[in-house]
Amino acid sequence: MKDSPLVSIAVLNYNGADLLQSCLDSVLNQTYPRFEVVVVDAGSSDGSLALLERRYPQVRIVRHEHTAGYARAANTAIRSTSADYLVILNNDTRCALDWLEKLMDVMLTDERIGSCGAKQMNFFHPDIIDSAGIQLHRGGFPVSRGRGRQDSGQFSKIEPILGAAGASALYRRAMLEDTGMFDEQFFAYNEEFDLCLRQLLYGWKCLFVPDAVVYHMSGATFARNGRRRMPYYMVRNRILTLSKPLPSAVARE
Repeated sequence: MKDSPLVSIAVLNYNGADLLQSCLDSVLNQTYPRFEVVVVDAGSSDGSLALLERRYPQVRIVRHEHTAGYARAANTAIRSTSADYLVILNNDTRCALDWLEKLMDVMLTDERIGSCGAKQMNFFHPDIIDSAGIQLHRGGFPVSRGRGRQDSGQFSKIEPILGAAGASALYRRAMLEDTGMFDEQFFAYNEEFDLCLRQLLYGWKCLFVPDAVVYHMSGATFARNGRRRMPYYMVRNRILTLSKPLPSAVARE
C-alpha cells in the first residue's frame, strides 16, 4: 500500500557469501509493501560482493574497505539510509515472510515505541527459542529470554521488554536520533544492550512481537571469523556496560 511508511532493511555482512542467499531471499519476499534493502559489507574477501552484484542487483551495497565490527557497521547502515524505520539484520538469519509486516503493525500503534523485537528461533532447530528479547541478569549482564528452551507458547503475547535482540531489531529513526547510535567502542557483543539502556533512560518503549519470526544461526559470522576474540569481547564489553550509568528499574532474570 502506498501509504505504508518506507522501511530500510540493512543486512550486515562479513565473509558471509554462503549465508546471504537464504537471508536475502527471505527478505526480498516480505509481505510488507514498502521497503528497501541495503547490505553493509564490512570488508569481505570471500566473494560476497560478486555474489550480490550478480544475483541481487536490486540490493544497494555499502562497502567498508577494512573489517568493521557490528557497532560500526550498524552505524554505517543508519547513516546510509533515510527511512523513518530501520531494521538491522544479521546475515545468518532467515525471516518468515510476514516478519516485517508484523513488526510494523506494532511499531505504528504508538509513536513512543522506539524499537520492536522479533521472536528469534534457532535456525537449525526451529522449535527452540534463540531470543524472545533482552533482559538483565542479576549479575549485571544481558541475557536472551527463553534461549535454548522449547517453544511451548510461553512468549506468545505482545509485551514490553528491555530491548530487542540485535540480530533482527526494528528501530524508529527518531529514537536513534534522540539517544545516539551504537557505541563503536564495543565493536561486537553488548552494543545493542547499551542502546537498550539508553532507550529506556530516554523514555522510549521496546515491544516484543511474537508473531514476527526470524530463524537465527546465532553468531555464525563472528564465530568463523573471530572465534579467538569472542571470549575477550564478551567479557570486556560486560565490564564496559557496567561502567556506564544504569536505569533504576530494568527487567531482571
